[in-house]
Amino acid sequence: GQGRTYFSEHLSRDDRALLLSISLPWNSKGYNVKWRSNAKEAKLEELREELSRLALRYDNEDFRDQGEDFSIVVLSLTDKLMLDEVRNAVVRTSRFHHMMKMSDSVLADKLDEGGVDPSSALRSLISDSMEIDHVKAPYQRVNLRAGRPIVFDTDGKDYYLVLRRDLRPGGTLDAVGKPIEEGDYDEFHLSSRAWYGVHVYRSSDGTVKGVMVNVSTPAELLKGRVRYLDLEVDLAYSDGVTRVVDENELEAKRVYLGETLVCKAKEAVELAKSRLEANDWEGLIEEMGVGDFKSKYG
Repeated sequence: GQGRTYFSEHLSRDDRALLLSISLPWNSKGYNVKWRSNAKEAKLEELREELSRLALRYDNEDFRDQGEDFSIVVLSLTDKLMLDEVRNAVVRTSRFHHMMKMSDSVLADKLDEGGVDPSSALRSLISDSMEIDHVKAPYQRVNLRAGRPIVFDTDGKDYYLVLRRDLRPGGTLDAVGKPIEEGDYDEFHLSSRAWYGVHVYRSSDGTVKGVMVNVSTPAELLKGRVRYLDLEVDLAYSDGVTRVVDENELEAKRVYLGETLVCKAKEAVELAKSRLEANDWEGLIEEMGVGDFKSKYG
């Protein structure tokens, strides 16, 4: 069929007329041609030769190095803190600037100017109910059941958050395997420091039914939300037994996560495993930096 010629929006009318005269013969043969903005910089003979080469490659089904690659880079809290430091080398930038920008750009600017207390700024992101963005590679956002904040501690430089998530009866507890009964709830411990989150599953009377450690990037605070990147591996602890879950998924996602994140995940697994095997899941929570903070949410 008849091909068509397309132009970059940055090409002038005169440029388009000239380029069309080159591509029309190829359109008549059924080829579509798209001219980019830098085509106006090349000599006409070079463009004719390039079209001939491309047509020959097409006819021979040689599609190497064709088209464009688009990548989505998902930034974690750690990445944003690094960007804070890079920006601070040029212009005054507070810790959590890029994180704050996601929720309140005015507040982020005030934080940079020193016009607001960092602890107060972080507290302003906490709502009565907090959504949970559990992000899996390559980019799948899983919304977990929201939680009510029962603890929020911060010194302005880091923070620690505990969410209570009431569970619906039926089914089983993630990785732990015990049935979910009436009144069961999850205490979800998160931190800006730790490369994991800790789910402490309790019955209605507060008895611990099991613990699950989700290896992930440090938790990011957004307005009414927490967000982290799941690093695939979980650890389950119940009745004195520790299991590592989905370790093969970490290797399967290596192409998306990269070596640095895979190494961080493995370090977190070893730390969590050593604590859980010592029947010390509370010590694992203490590793999140709880002891450094004094104030309570409420």
